Parts: sequence; C-alpha cells; structure tokens
Amino acid sequence: MPPTQLIPGSQKLTRCSNHCTDEEAKSLRDLIPEYLRHGKTMEILSDVIDRVERLYQKEVETAKKYDRDPRSPGLVAEALGEYLDGDAVMAVLSRGEDVMVVQRRVDWAKWVASAAKIKLFHEPNEVCGSMGHQVRAAMERIDGRS
Repeated sequence: MPPTQLIPGSQKLTRCSNHCTDEEAKSLRDLIPEYLRHGKTMEILSDVIDRVERLYQKEVETAKKYDRDPRSPGLVAEALGEYLDGDAVMAVLSRGEDVMVVQRRVDWAKWVASAAKIKLFHEPNEVCGSMGHQVRAAMERIDGRS
C-alpha cells in the first residue's frame, strides 16, 4: 500500500500512488549490507540522495531547454552510481580520498538507484517533499517509528 500523505493546507490524508508498497520498501531495506547500516555511512547515503536530487533538477532543466522528457530519478541515480564506480580508482589514487568512503559511496549509489527504480522515492514535490525526506519517511514508517 502506498504511503499516506497529507495534502498541504488541509488535514485530509491521501495515498501517493508514486511510491512503492511498504513490503517493497522492507525488501529493499533488507538488501542494505550490515556495514552500511550505521554511523557515518548514513551521512554518505544522505549525500548521495542529495546529489541525485541536484542531478535530477539539472536533468529537468536540460530536458526543458531541449524540449524533451527528462530521465527518471532512477536513471539519474543509476548513471551516478556508474560514474562513481568508474571514478573510484581516481578518487583514491589521484585525489587521496579514503578507499572505504569511496566504496561506501559507490555501494549507496547503487542502492539508491534500486530504491528509485522501485519508487521508494520520486521527483521532489510539495506533497511528498525532497527525495531525502521521502527516503527517511519510508524507512521510519517501515521501522514503525511513525
């Protein structure tokens, strides 16, 4: 069942049909490796989602400029994951980034691409909020914190 959403300016709840079911969200959460589930890695997840959202906004602007449909958030996230994976060696060797941080960034980017494809989140809007908010709300909901 899609998550419940509050229509702005009212107390009426509605279901956003753009989101995956709670069961799909739980399955996706269960795919998160243990080493990604705590500490600083959660900050990396937040950074990756923010980056996907910025890239998606640029995608929308470019699509409008060239009169075409934008790629979906899932395709944008997948492209980011592929880029980060391909850039991992350069990030470590040339820029001196920590190998564990680089690998976690790649792993989270791949997870975010999967999350976007099953519609754990979608393009930001006034009802559902930012991509990061949508992911946090879904995780809190399936963990029973909301």
